Order: sequence, then C-alpha cells, then structure tokens
Amino acid sequence: MVPQSVIDHAVLTNYIYTVSDPELKTYWLNTINDDDNAKQISQIEQEISTLQTKKTRLINAITEGIIEFADAKQKRIELDAATNACKKRIAELETEPEEEPNWDNISITADEMEKAATAEKRTLLQSAIKNIEISQSRLILTYKFPRNPSCNRTAEIKLPKPGIGGPKRRW
Repeated sequence: MVPQSVIDHAVLTNYIYTVSDPELKTYWLNTINDDDNAKQISQIEQEISTLQTKKTRLINAITEGIIEFADAKQKRIELDAATNACKKRIAELETEPEEEPNWDNISITADEMEKAATAEKRTLLQSAIKNIEISQSRLILTYKFPRNPSCNRTAEIKLPKPGIGGPKRRW
C-alpha cells in the first residue's frame, strides 16, 4: 500500500510541472481545431478497419485449423481491447468542445502550491485534472486539456515500491 503523502507529492509535482509549461495554451488551441479532429477520427476509423481485418484473418485461421483456438485466444483479446480503445478515443474526439480552462487560475508555482491551503490545492487540482487512477505501481492522471504537443492528456507516474520513499521521503 502506498501512503497518501507519496501520492499527494506525485500528483502535486506533476501538476506544477504541467501547468508551468508556457505552451500549454497552444496545445489546447490545437485540439479545438475541428479539421484536426476529423483527421484523427478518420485515422482511428482506418485503424479499427485494420484491426477488424486482423480479427477476421485470425478467425479464418482458427476455422481452417491452422492455429488452435487456445493459441489465438490472447491475440483475439488484444485485438478487441485495441478496437475498444479506438472507439473510446473516437467518442472523446466527438464530444462537445470543452470550455477553455481559466489559465490564470490553474497556473501556480511550487512555492505558491506549498503555501496554499488544502482546500485551495483541491480546487486547483479539480479544475485541471479530470481523473486519477491509482494502482500499486503507478498513478495515471488524466488532465482536462492536452499537456504536450502530441495532445496527450494523460500522465503516468511510477510509484515507489513499498519501503522505498519518494523524493525526500522514506516510508
């Protein structure tokens, strides 16, 4: 089990690093371009078509006895997962354009964050982070806006193993 203090530190550090990027607003402006979304959706639909072709070939190989069902089961699961991920990404792209974040409100320095009250930190994080997923070995933050030039909204943070502290910490 990872202590809350380690998770808090990781989230706050990533948040400060993300919002300190001077090009952050540019990344967001690039994602609201409808033409770009249409191109991305088209590329993802082509990927889905390719995945469906691969799945059809896999099924044909099974029915013709070229490979065993047990051998192909994992590959079929991978193809289905990839297809579902593509469909999820299309759904995200087709959603209504998001309201522009209040860049002045979410921008904060490390010193300001350290001095901020817990309620203020929570408000800042809620205004910028859509979702936080925690597992034993990693933390995945999904921001409400793109955080890099490739328009990726997620940040994956590797958590320390139990007994090994994060920066300045030992637990």
